[in-house]
Amino acid sequence: MVDIQAMKQCYSKNRLWAVAWTTFLSTGFIFGSGCDRPGGPQRARAESGTVSEDGARSPVDAARDLHQAHAARDYARIETLIVPDRQAETVKMLRATDRLIDAHQAMQSAAAERFGKRVYRAFNLGEVENNLGVFSKDIEVLAQHFKGDAATVTIQVASHVPLLRARFEKVGGRWCYVPPQSSAASIDALDELTAEIEQVAAALKEGMTPLAYHNAIMQQLIPRMTRVAYGATTNESEIRVTDAHEADGER
Repeated sequence: MVDIQAMKQCYSKNRLWAVAWTTFLSTGFIFGSGCDRPGGPQRARAESGTVSEDGARSPVDAARDLHQAHAARDYARIETLIVPDRQAETVKMLRATDRLIDAHQAMQSAAAERFGKRVYRAFNLGEVENNLGVFSKDIEVLAQHFKGDAATVTIQVASHVPLLRARFEKVGGRWCYVPPQSSAASIDALDELTAEIEQVAAALKEGMTPLAYHNAIMQQLIPRMTRVAYGATTNESEIRVTDAHEADGER
């Protein structure tokens, strides 16, 4: 369920951070220490068991159930809360995303233990956790709007704007989430990036040097990110980073 636009932003930031990190490394400093924005939504009632007009559990309850199931990594439960034709692909994508998040956290921990906590400057996918729509780590369900057997649920992720509108449909008397479509190529790209991150984490535990870590980021991880963010056929060297002002701000 990775938000591709968010991955593009992560790619750009990591590319800029890695370039800036070359300077830190050379001077010896680094290791010294989808969506609409509705106007003024009514806040949804927070009580579990909120009911819609026909007495069924409401879309906001389904959204909260999805969020809680993901926090528990209960993929079987998640599947039951998704429209049938999107269940399998969505769970596969979500599993792949969660494997990526876990691998990233393990690598960051290993790098912090070896080099110090400033390694976030070198490579950071922390933003992914709060770019997963209804599955994001920190969400607040704000409102719901009905149109027959369809509904939209307005959600704020962390402090992000614009607000998100998640689609739900009634299936067999139950409200089910309608997620965006996932592709096998995207899942493969996520798995490849995860495998690279796991290899770097293992190398860190075995005594990887600062220069080797930097080279792994530049030569392995960032090129893999391009496939997730821009597509399987994209060459990382063909992407031109133009946000010089952002580079200055991130140093």
